[in-house]
Formats: sequence, C-alpha cells, structure tokens
Amino acid sequence: MKETIITGLDIGSAKISSVIASIDKDLKITVLGIGKAKTAGFLNGKVQDLKLFSESIISSITTAESVANKTAQNLYVSIAGSYLSSHISQGTVHLTSGQGLTEIEQLHVDHVLSNAVIENKRHFNSEQYEIIHCIPQYYTLDEQENIPNPIGMDGYELSVKALIVTAEVAPMRNIKKAIKMAGFSEAKYVYAPIASAKATMNEYEQDLGGLLLDVGSNISDLLLMNKKYPQFALSVDKGSQLITYDLYTHLKTTPDFAEQIKIEVNNYANDTAYPGTDVEIKGIGGRPAGVVPLDFIIKIIEDRVEEILNEVYKHYLNNYQKINSPVAGIVLTGGAAHMNCFSKLCYKIFNMSVRIAYPDFSGFTSIVQDLNTPNYSTIVGTLYFALDDLTGNKKESNFNFSFGLKGIKQSIINFFKELT
Repeated sequence: MKETIITGLDIGSAKISSVIASIDKDLKITVLGIGKAKTAGFLNGKVQDLKLFSESIISSITTAESVANKTAQNLYVSIAGSYLSSHISQGTVHLTSGQGLTEIEQLHVDHVLSNAVIENKRHFNSEQYEIIHCIPQYYTLDEQENIPNPIGMDGYELSVKALIVTAEVAPMRNIKKAIKMAGFSEAKYVYAPIASAKATMNEYEQDLGGLLLDVGSNISDLLLMNKKYPQFALSVDKGSQLITYDLYTHLKTTPDFAEQIKIEVNNYANDTAYPGTDVEIKGIGGRPAGVVPLDFIIKIIEDRVEEILNEVYKHYLNNYQKINSPVAGIVLTGGAAHMNCFSKLCYKIFNMSVRIAYPDFSGFTSIVQDLNTPNYSTIVGTLYFALDDLTGNKKESNFNFSFGLKGIKQSIINFFKELT
C-alpha cells in the first residue's frame, strides 16, 4: 500500500491543534508533524471573524507542515458546540417481493441506512440542518435484533436503529468557509465527542456502559456508549475558561495569571486545603501584588466546577432515561481532566466511578509523547477516524460502528431516482 498522508484538525476555543501523519501498509499511523496556534475569531464552536479564524487555522497547519516536511492532505476536522445534536432514527427495507429469502449485501445496508436518514429528515427541517454522521447502532433481520453486521445473512426484512448527528447549517457553513479560506477545498468533519471516545474508551466501557466527558476550554462534550454503540452525544457550552474568568474577576488579576493560578493551585486542591497558606496574586498593569488565602482560591475553583458539572448532569438526565447508571462509569478527558476537583466532583454529582483517560496509541507505530495527555484525545481520535474512513479499517477499529455518509448519500440519490 502506498503511503497515505492524513491531517487532523481539532478546533478549540483556546487553541487549534493540527497533526500531519502517514498510514503505512500495516494500517498503522505515524505522526510526522504537530502544529498549534491560539484560536482567534471563534468561540463556543461558532465563527465570529472569518479572517481571523482562517488565519489561526493556517498558522496551526503551516507549523505542522514545516515539522513534517509534508503538505497537509486528506483533512479531517473535529467540531463541537450546541449547534450539533444527535437523534435516534430507524429505517426499514423489505428485501423480497414473494421470491423467497434474500441474502443481504452492502447495497441493502446502504439502503436501510438511507431510509433512516430520510426518516430523520421527516422530523427535522433539512434546510436548517445537515447530517454529519449516520451511525448504525444495531440491525434487526425479521425478528432477530441486535445484529452488528447483517451482510451475508438471509432474511425478508432488514431494519436499522441509527444515531444521526446533525449540525445547524449556518454555523457549519461558516466553518467550511474558513477551512476553504485556509486553502482546503474539501474536508471531512467528525463530531468531537465521537473522536474523543474513539481514542479513549476501552472495550469494557464501550460494552458495559461508559459515559465520556470531555471538558475543554469553552465546551463540555458528553457521549454515552452501551453494548458497543453510542446512545447519544451532545455538547454543553460551558468549560474550564469559566474558572479562569472567576479567578481573574474575584482576585483582580490578569487572565494569564489566573490561568497560571488555576493550573498551579490544582496541585494543592486535594480533599483539604492548608489553613493559613496564602498565595501572592499579581496586580494588574503594575499595581501592587495582593495576598489571598489558598482555601479561598480553591473554593472559587470548586464552586464553578460544580456548576459546570451540574449543567452537564442535567443534560445527561434529559437524554438518558434508564434507571441503571453506566456500569463502567465516567471516562474523563480533555484539558480540564488534569484538575483534581473535576474527578472528585464528577464522582459526587454523577455517583459513578471516574477514570482519567489518556489517548490510546495502539493504532500508532509508537506512543507520541507530545500528544500523550487528555488535552489531545480528540485529535488522536480524529486521526483514527481518518484511518477508518480512508482504508475501510472497520474490523481493526476499537469502535464497531461506521462514521461517514459516503455510501449512504449515493444510496439516497439512487432511492429518489427510483421514485421518479
């Protein structure tokens, strides 16, 4: 197999990360170059200034290209925000017309998935939303349920239960415009919690029930896996940047120093603060430094973390109606996963065990130390997404569901042609 170059782009509200990598003949990923740039013109998953945003993308990718000594190709972009949502849809295909059993082929699978997409469009205005993913949860052949892959089986009627991820057209179109302004006429998009889950959730968490929580700067992503398929995915427009805001407004200091305090104080934020310990706070614009008790700073941080997690928990309850909690518990990742109080308060609010998740590099030629933190779970998962999409590497994937709409779109076209 000829070397294939892939490029992953993770768009965050604080930074834009890009990775250029290659896929070898053994379907392993080798990272060639990494780029980072401060995000500008973009907030809470939406474009605010096309020019500034596209320049941030260019800066990140150009850095990766320089390190890799390769031109970025096959661009895959992770996206998140409250303008994205997921819904369950069902599709059915009658396989025979009185001619006996029919052996299921890929065409039948594409057709039943296209019917699930069409059913979803009946309930949502197709002019206001576009489909990002159609993810089959399981198939039903006649009365036999929970079939992961029906190809080659015989039956009369095939149905599918699928998770459809949609995006509002306007925010999505603005992101695509910025990508085009950055020099890419084509790109493929992956919903960030799907990418993060792909890079972090192990077999037990996927099968027994695991709840991914990826807390970023301005957005917290949630995805529930059970029986090896996703039940829902969503984004909440709250993240760790709110903690930074609280610190610099309460402590009367600069945002940069507040961010530094947030990171450093985390080392002390265990079950108990140290009475009598004070922290020197940098003044603004040459003003004299102040002194604040450590336990006061910890309380500011924990109060805001609790508010963020309570909001996420409310969305979780609105989308998950079963009585039993996910057996495996919470998979905590993202930049805020490093903060001790997040895992402690996750356990308190969700009443589930918590595992802090780092990216899995089993599909790479080696562990990439520069990406081996919870901050980069999404970009690693985006590279796995690219691997699966370009090579059809479903069997080796640590997820047993497909991602794109490449085959489904053509099936929809064919379906409507048959009606005319």
